[in-house]
Amino acid sequence: AVVGFAAGFFGIGGFLCTPARRRRVVWERALKLFSALTPTRDSTGVLIFVSLAEKCAVIVADKQIASKVDAAYWDHPQSIIQKSIIENRHSEGIISAVREIGAKLSEHFPRRADDINEQPDRPEIV
Repeated sequence: AVVGFAAGFFGIGGFLCTPARRRRVVWERALKLFSALTPTRDSTGVLIFVSLAEKCAVIVADKQIASKVDAAYWDHPQSIIQKSIIENRHSEGIISAVREIGAKLSEHFPRRADDINEQPDRPEIV
């Protein structure tokens, strides 16, 4: 308990937490937030979750997207964001990743005449 208190109090907890654990914590938080969203009509939502404290980003794709886009694809836009966080260019990385994701998704889900924006496009700080 004393070690845990000291780690938290003196800010050295990050040294005791492995990158895999940090990534898992961020992934679980993103999944929780994604599951709380109102589902889109066609199950085509995407959540980009960025944790500056952990210098980590994860991307959660809805069912229809996951059925058409290979899971390995998401490593690329995620790495764009993470690299930009390390370089202190947060917004540039997120914008680049959103453009990349939009281009990829347009291959499988072209814009329809009756499309509406079902989720807000603005960042939300949680």
